[in-house]
Amino acid sequence: MRFMEAELRPPTAADIERWIDWSLPPLDAVPHGDRTLVVTYYTDIAGIPDCFGGLDERPLLALAEPGTDGLDPAAAVDGFVRAHLDMLDTWYQAIDSLDTRIRDSIGLPPWAAAFLHGEAEQLFIATSTLDRAVITHHHGSAGPRLSVAYGLAYPLSNGTISPFTQIDRA
Repeated sequence: MRFMEAELRPPTAADIERWIDWSLPPLDAVPHGDRTLVVTYYTDIAGIPDCFGGLDERPLLALAEPGTDGLDPAAAVDGFVRAHLDMLDTWYQAIDSLDTRIRDSIGLPPWAAAFLHGEAEQLFIATSTLDRAVITHHHGSAGPRLSVAYGLAYPLSNGTISPFTQIDRA
């Protein structure tokens, strides 16, 4: 979900409800009476996922340049990373809160399981993105990377391999 950058005030629940495309899976399966659960969740994380889209080491490198806003470069990088870690924690807490509200009120219907799974995957991707940005900033860009384009798998020469796929060992 993308929020308008020109918006000067935080979005309200009413704003967010208007922005949600309820025709897209798994949201298309959310019963009308349960939509407030999803709206509350999106209100809790408003703008946070957007802060991780396209994140790489470049903001860290820019902050590390001497003279950036008169701040100590190390302190500026540290502040950026800590702020993003706080956002990841807020996102996690919102997922946990949504899970609790759903399970306490209606159990865990299929739409909720699918929605929570998708949000957990997005949180994992955001966490990995921040991790990669910090590692690349400090140590360079070498190393294998999970690819979102391949379903969180490592692209190989002749295919892909995912650390999250269960293997039938029978």
